[in-house]
Amino acid sequence: MEELIERLQMSKGSASQGLKYLEDLGAVRAVYLAGERRTHYEAVAELRNLAGRFLGQQIKPFFDDSSARMDEMMAHAQKLSGGRRKYVVARIKMLRSWERNARRLLPFILTVLGGRK
Repeated sequence: MEELIERLQMSKGSASQGLKYLEDLGAVRAVYLAGERRTHYEAVAELRNLAGRFLGQQIKPFFDDSSARMDEMMAHAQKLSGGRRKYVVARIKMLRSWERNARRLLPFILTVLGGRK
């Protein structure tokens, strides 16, 4: 971590948070060095696992409440008038279609990448 702080000229807190994020994502892992008290890290070069974890942790949660958010958008869109309402409703329907397709596809992608469903 000290090397990151020095090279990137960042605070200890930022470096710590960044390393924690990278570790949670699976991009780095802690390694033991004999006789060292400090935690050392090495990069993890397995893109498949990294992509799977990223999708599972950063993308999948957005789908959890997307239906409710789209329902809210639709309710607001219904209050618009004329052509504006027609345009916005069409866009929301398109988003719902994308969301349905992504919900069907994401578990398959996560399985292929070895991530969590």
